[in-house]
Amino acid sequence: MLQRSYFSVLFSLAVAVLCQAWPAPTALVLPAYSQEAASVGAISQAISKTVRSEAVRAFVSCHFRAAVWGGYDAQVQVGARATSDSGPRTYRITKGRFYEEIDPQGISGMAEKMRQGIVSISTPEAAFAKGVPVYISDVVLVTPESLRFTVTFNPAFQTSKQIFPRVEEVSTHTELFLSELKPSAQPQQITSKLPITVSDTSDYNFGVLINNNVGNTPVLCVSSNEIKLQTLLRPGIDKK
Repeated sequence: MLQRSYFSVLFSLAVAVLCQAWPAPTALVLPAYSQEAASVGAISQAISKTVRSEAVRAFVSCHFRAAVWGGYDAQVQVGARATSDSGPRTYRITKGRFYEEIDPQGISGMAEKMRQGIVSISTPEAAFAKGVPVYISDVVLVTPESLRFTVTFNPAFQTSKQIFPRVEEVSTHTELFLSELKPSAQPQQITSKLPITVSDTSDYNFGVLINNNVGNTPVLCVSSNEIKLQTLLRPGIDKK
């Protein structure tokens, strides 16, 4: 069963922006990759001091957790209604440093995310050492409309939350979900029809998300390594 979802950001309340002199941005130096868990915790702690909405805190934290796993730059803008002092914020990771900035422009919604990369990890052992819950491997486009892949769960990971393979259309940030996964001690090989057609001109990220819902608010977090589907096209077979 295919599931279409647009609930990456369900926050759409209008906010007023206060005009005043803002302090200079502060920076938190992230520890080396061998201490990634500490760096994720440090970012979460910094966010918890200024973001009062529990759902937005979860949204921001999981976005940056994936950025630390993948080692890429990322940004989240948080609207005034979600902060403890009604000051809209921009949080970002740039070249291994975490910045919190008061944003004089602000956004009309609660939170908006941007990223410049994907979670690319070469082995399940490396992924699990970083704390990644799920690893996908042996990803093959059977046809431009169907996909075969293997899912391996981190032995240290246990959850009763919803787990979905998903295809993200990069240009529109639309997320399209495949059938729900259930945790297993053994690797699972899955073949699934895709909700899109992969071509040379497409830009789709494939990975696994976990719904870390806060109350009635879904918070969908990247929870695996990711693959760009167009890189799987086979010359002379799939490419037109």
